[in-house]
Amino acid sequence: VKAIESEFQQARQDDGARREQLLCELADEGHAYHRFGWGNKRSLVDEPARKGVDVQAQLRAFHARHYSSNIMTLVVLGGEPLDQLQAWAVESASTIPN
Repeated sequence: VKAIESEFQQARQDDGARREQLLCELADEGHAYHRFGWGNKRSLVDEPARKGVDVQAQLRAFHARHYSSNIMTLVVLGGEPLDQLQAWAVESASTIPN
């Protein structure tokens, strides 16, 4: 969380990050982009603790529901031969549960 907070504080001064934050705020309220753009200590620790939310349990539940190979798309891009790219892809992605 300390690393996330540090990155958040640095990004607050970045024009690109400010632009993204503005676009997030301007997006339609029903759109996923409007709900949450990035986290900091307040959003990941302070607010959830105040509301009695276990963030780690929520993340694990999300992972269990949505992290499945049958709903993912793998994109491979590289200058190596196709056989090598395929071998790397199989090595990296074949252990993702379905």
